[in-house]
Amino acid sequence: MRPFEFCVPKAVQAVPSGPNWIHEIKYDGYRARLVRAGDRVRLESKAGLDWTWRYPFITETARKMCQAHFAIDGEIVVLDLRGVSDFDALSSTPST
Repeated sequence: MRPFEFCVPKAVQAVPSGPNWIHEIKYDGYRARLVRAGDRVRLESKAGLDWTWRYPFITETARKMCQAHFAIDGEIVVLDLRGVSDFDALSSTPST
């Protein structure tokens, strides 16, 4: 059972304002959820696939965080030297 549904980003002309809004920049990558429950860490795709093995740097970094229980819904991206997401680099990144 998933802890919550994935956020579905949508393009807008202006950034929402007010205390009930948060926003993120839309990068070109893979939407994923990172869940840590104690020593157990799982990275899963929007389709529910286990990507823990595919992005070990992300899961190992989650294990080093102080918080022992959390869920993060976000985008897995590779940024170029200008800070622009590079989907081709992401899809060609080795999994080891």
